[in-house]
Amino acid sequence: MVEVTIAEVTLNGELKYGLEWFFSHNSSVSGMLFNVDTKSRAIPSDSSGTLNNQLPFSMVWRGAGGNINAVLSALASNTKINVISSPHIMVTDNQVAKINVGSSVPVQGQSTLTGGTTATAITTSVVYVDTGVVLSVRPHINSSGLVTMEISQEVSDVQTGVTTAGLNSPTINKRSAQTTVAVQSGDTMVLAGLIKDDKNNGSSGLPLLSEIPVLGALFGSKTESDTRRELIITITPRVVNDNQQAREVTAEFRKKLTGMRKLNPDPAQVGGEVRQPGPPPPLPPVNF
Repeated sequence: MVEVTIAEVTLNGELKYGLEWFFSHNSSVSGMLFNVDTKSRAIPSDSSGTLNNQLPFSMVWRGAGGNINAVLSALASNTKINVISSPHIMVTDNQVAKINVGSSVPVQGQSTLTGGTTATAITTSVVYVDTGVVLSVRPHINSSGLVTMEISQEVSDVQTGVTTAGLNSPTINKRSAQTTVAVQSGDTMVLAGLIKDDKNNGSSGLPLLSEIPVLGALFGSKTESDTRRELIITITPRVVNDNQQAREVTAEFRKKLTGMRKLNPDPAQVGGEVRQPGPPPPLPPVNF
C-alpha cells in the first residue's frame, strides 16, 4: 500500500526561507535531509543516479513513518498548511499506482475546413489537458522489506493572462521528472522545494467617488500582497504480505475514520445514542 499526502505550505515567519532551512534548523524533526540542487548530499539508495537537479523538487527528506506526524505538526504550528489530498492506494508489486490531483483544462486542438474547395466552415477540436500534480509510483519489494520506488512526477499549472501566439489557448507551465529511491516499509519520504510566488492586487473605496480620476485616491485605497507557497509530497510505502496484514491495515484505516467521526459528530447522535426522528407534524384541516 502506498500512502501519499499532497499539501501546500504558506511560507512566512520561520518558513520564509523555505522548508529546507526549516528542516535543517528544527530539532523536533528527525530524519535525513538531502539537497538535490547542489548535490551536497547524495541519497545512498540512489544507485541509478537519476536523482539530480532536473527534478521539480529541490529537497528530499527521509525519516521513520511516525516522524511524518511530527513534520506536519511542526509545520502547522509555524505556518498555514493546506492538505490538498491524502490518498491511500493498494498496489501489487511491480505495478504502477497513479494519482492525479488537479483539473482538466480545455485547449484548442486541430482545425479542419469543411465544404470542399469552397470552405464554408472551420471546425476546431478541443483537447483537455490534465494539470496539477500527477504522481506515478511503481514499487519493487525485496525479501528484507526494502521498497524501491520508481517515481514519476509532473507539476503543471495554467499561466493566467498568457495565451499561445495565434491560438486562443492557455499557456501551461509544466515540470516533470523521474527518479528511483528506496526506503524501508513504513518509512516516509518528503519531496519539497517547489516554491510558487503569487501577487494579489486589490482595491477598496466609496462607490463612484473612488473612480474619479486623480481625486479618486482620496476616497479609496489599493493593496498589494505577495504570497509564497511551497508544495510538499509525502510518500509512505507499507508492505502487506498476507491476509492478516491486510486486515490490520484495514482496521487501522477504519480507526482513522472513527477518529474523524469523533471530531465531526453526527448531529442526530447525542451521548452515544442515536436520536430517533420525532413524529411528523399534523396535517392542516381541510375545509370543503
